[in-house]
Amino acid sequence: MKIKKTEILEALKKVKLNPEGADIVSAGRVKNILIFGTEVVLDIEIDNPSLVYKKKLEVQCLKTIHEYVYEKSDVKVNFI
Repeated sequence: MKIKKTEILEALKKVKLNPEGADIVSAGRVKNILIFGTEVVLDIEIDNPSLVYKKKLEVQCLKTIHEYVYEKSDVKVNFI
């Protein structure tokens, strides 16, 4: 399975920063995407450093990539 950066970006457009806010791609929060086979590493910039917020955003990214790109991909999210 060849994962493309464009597929990841399209999927991440479904992840919202907050219920009424913009998605993380449009808001310019996705700073880097690295792909190694089926492993995907994301660098996402956030303003809210709380653990609950980070975990919620991480889970949203994982679910979205698994649902829209590749179900068995190994996704790692780094917050900067």
